[in-house]
Amino acid sequence: MKLHIKEERIVPDIEFIDVETEMDKMMEKNDKYFDEFIDYLLESGLKEKTIGKHLGNVSFYINDYLLCREQEMEEGTNLENLDGFFGDFFIRKCMWSTPQTIRENVAGLNKFYKCMFEKGYISSEQYENYKATVKEYKDEWIDYCRAYNDPNVELFFY
Repeated sequence: MKLHIKEERIVPDIEFIDVETEMDKMMEKNDKYFDEFIDYLLESGLKEKTIGKHLGNVSFYINDYLLCREQEMEEGTNLENLDGFFGDFFIRKCMWSTPQTIRENVAGLNKFYKCMFEKGYISSEQYENYKATVKEYKDEWIDYCRAYNDPNVELFFY
Protein backbone atom coordinates (compact mmCIF):
# COMPACT_ATOMS: atom_id res chain seq x y z
CA MET A 1 0.00 0.00 0.00
CA LYS A 2 1.37 3.41 -0.94
CA LEU A 3 1.15 6.30 1.48
CA HIS A 4 0.67 9.89 0.47
CA ILE A 5 1.37 12.98 2.52
CA LYS A 6 -1.66 15.22 2.39
CA GLU A 7 -1.85 18.44 4.34
CA GLU A 8 0.80 17.19 6.70
CA ARG A 9 -1.04 13.93 7.32
CA ILE A 10 -0.09 10.53 6.07
CA VAL A 11 -3.06 8.81 4.47
CA PRO A 12 -3.17 5.41 2.82
CA ASP A 13 -3.80 5.27 -0.91
CA ILE A 14 -7.11 3.40 -0.72
CA GLU A 15 -9.76 3.16 -3.40
CA PHE A 16 -13.10 4.05 -1.83
CA ILE A 17 -16.39 2.73 -3.08
CA ASP A 18 -18.84 5.50 -3.81
CA VAL A 19 -21.74 4.24 -1.71
CA GLU A 20 -24.15 6.81 -3.11
CA THR A 21 -23.42 5.70 -6.68
CA GLU A 22 -23.94 2.04 -5.70
CA MET A 23 -27.26 2.91 -4.04
CA ASP A 24 -28.36 4.83 -7.14
CA LYS A 25 -27.56 1.78 -9.30
CA MET A 26 -29.58 -0.45 -6.99
CA MET A 27 -32.51 1.98 -7.08
CA GLU A 28 -32.42 2.07 -10.88
CA LYS A 29 -32.50 -1.72 -10.92
CA ASN A 30 -35.41 -1.68 -8.47
CA ASP A 31 -37.27 0.84 -10.64
CA LYS A 32 -37.17 -1.68 -13.49
CA TYR A 33 -38.67 -4.31 -11.19
CA PHE A 34 -41.35 -1.83 -10.12
CA ASP A 35 -42.21 -1.02 -13.75
CA GLU A 36 -42.73 -4.71 -14.44
CA PHE A 37 -44.74 -5.04 -11.23
CA ILE A 38 -47.04 -2.19 -12.29
CA ASP A 39 -47.63 -3.86 -15.68
CA TYR A 40 -48.30 -7.16 -13.89
CA LEU A 41 -50.89 -5.53 -11.63
CA LEU A 42 -52.52 -3.68 -14.52
CA GLU A 43 -52.83 -6.96 -16.43
CA SER A 44 -54.50 -8.52 -13.39
CA GLY A 45 -57.21 -5.85 -13.55
CA LEU A 46 -56.43 -3.90 -10.39
CA LYS A 47 -57.42 -0.25 -10.18
CA GLU A 48 -54.78 2.49 -10.21
CA LYS A 49 -55.43 3.42 -6.57
CA THR A 50 -54.86 -0.19 -5.46
CA ILE A 51 -51.75 -0.46 -7.62
CA GLY A 52 -50.41 2.75 -6.13
CA LYS A 53 -50.93 1.43 -2.60
CA HIS A 54 -49.18 -1.87 -3.37
CA LEU A 55 -46.33 -0.08 -5.12
CA GLY A 56 -45.85 2.34 -2.22
CA ASN A 57 -45.72 -0.48 0.31
CA VAL A 58 -43.36 -2.60 -1.78
CA SER A 59 -41.13 0.36 -2.56
CA PHE A 60 -40.87 1.20 1.14
CA TYR A 61 -39.69 -2.33 1.92
CA ILE A 62 -37.33 -2.63 -1.08
CA ASN A 63 -35.94 0.92 -1.39
CA ASP A 64 -36.07 2.11 2.19
CA TYR A 65 -35.64 -0.93 4.39
CA LEU A 66 -33.53 -3.30 2.26
CA LEU A 67 -31.49 -0.66 0.47
CA CYS A 68 -30.44 0.99 3.73
CA ARG A 69 -29.08 -2.42 4.73
CA GLU A 70 -27.34 -2.78 1.36
CA GLN A 71 -29.61 -5.70 0.49
CA GLU A 72 -30.86 -6.51 -3.00
CA MET A 73 -34.51 -7.15 -3.83
CA GLU A 74 -33.87 -10.90 -3.97
CA GLU A 75 -32.60 -10.88 -0.39
CA GLY A 76 -35.93 -9.49 0.75
CA THR A 77 -37.35 -13.00 0.54
CA ASN A 78 -35.32 -14.36 3.46
CA LEU A 79 -36.46 -14.78 7.05
CA GLU A 80 -33.92 -12.35 8.50
CA ASN A 81 -35.08 -9.43 6.36
CA LEU A 82 -38.80 -10.17 6.56
CA ASP A 83 -38.78 -10.69 10.32
CA GLY A 84 -36.51 -7.69 10.84
CA PHE A 85 -38.92 -5.53 8.89
CA PHE A 86 -42.33 -6.79 10.03
CA GLY A 87 -41.38 -8.05 13.48
CA ASP A 88 -39.36 -5.02 14.53
CA PHE A 89 -38.63 -2.08 12.23
CA PHE A 90 -42.11 -1.50 10.82
CA ILE A 91 -43.77 -1.88 14.22
CA ARG A 92 -41.40 0.44 16.10
CA LYS A 93 -40.35 2.98 13.47
CA CYS A 94 -43.49 3.52 11.40
CA MET A 95 -46.10 5.53 13.28
CA TRP A 96 -48.79 4.21 10.94
CA SER A 97 -48.14 0.55 11.82
CA THR A 98 -51.27 -1.36 12.71
CA PRO A 99 -52.30 -4.97 12.25
CA GLN A 100 -54.13 -3.85 9.11
CA THR A 101 -51.09 -2.09 7.60
CA ILE A 102 -49.05 -5.23 8.19
CA ARG A 103 -51.68 -7.24 6.30
CA GLU A 104 -51.65 -4.66 3.49
CA ASN A 105 -47.86 -4.69 3.24
CA VAL A 106 -47.77 -8.48 3.21
CA ALA A 107 -50.46 -8.53 0.49
CA GLY A 108 -48.39 -6.17 -1.68
CA LEU A 109 -45.20 -8.16 -1.15
CA ASN A 110 -47.06 -11.38 -1.94
CA LYS A 111 -48.04 -9.97 -5.32
CA PHE A 112 -44.61 -8.46 -5.90
CA TYR A 113 -42.61 -11.60 -5.18
CA LYS A 114 -45.05 -13.73 -7.18
CA CYS A 115 -44.43 -11.37 -10.10
CA MET A 116 -40.66 -11.51 -9.57
CA PHE A 117 -40.81 -15.31 -9.53
CA GLU A 118 -42.96 -15.51 -12.66
CA LYS A 119 -40.61 -13.10 -14.46
CA GLY A 120 -37.57 -15.16 -13.40
CA TYR A 121 -35.93 -12.59 -11.11
CA ILE A 122 -36.06 -14.86 -8.07
CA SER A 123 -35.70 -18.63 -7.90
CA SER A 124 -38.45 -21.04 -6.92
CA GLU A 125 -36.50 -21.72 -3.72
CA GLN A 126 -36.48 -18.01 -2.82
CA TYR A 127 -40.18 -17.71 -3.61
CA GLU A 128 -41.09 -20.82 -1.60
CA ASN A 129 -38.99 -19.59 1.34
CA TYR A 130 -40.75 -16.22 1.15
CA LYS A 131 -44.20 -17.83 1.19
CA ALA A 132 -43.30 -20.20 4.03
CA THR A 133 -41.88 -17.36 6.14
CA VAL A 134 -44.94 -15.19 5.69
CA LYS A 135 -47.27 -18.09 6.43
CA GLU A 136 -45.38 -18.98 9.60
CA TYR A 137 -44.77 -15.49 11.01
CA LYS A 138 -47.54 -13.17 9.75
CA ASP A 139 -49.85 -13.74 12.72
CA GLU A 140 -46.94 -13.24 15.12
CA TRP A 141 -46.03 -9.91 13.47
CA ILE A 142 -49.65 -8.81 13.73
CA ASP A 143 -49.77 -9.79 17.43
CA TYR A 144 -46.51 -7.90 18.10
CA CYS A 145 -47.91 -4.83 16.39
CA ARG A 146 -51.17 -5.02 18.32
CA ALA A 147 -49.24 -5.34 21.59
CA TYR A 148 -46.86 -2.51 20.72
CA ASN A 149 -49.76 -0.16 19.96
CA ASP A 150 -51.66 -1.07 23.15
CA PRO A 151 -50.56 1.10 26.09
CA ASN A 152 -51.96 -1.49 28.52
CA VAL A 153 -49.68 -4.28 27.32
CA GLU A 154 -46.21 -4.64 28.75
CA LEU A 155 -43.77 -4.80 25.86
CA PHE A 156 -42.29 -8.27 25.81
CA PHE A 157 -40.37 -8.50 22.58
CA TYR A 158 -37.36 -6.26 23.09
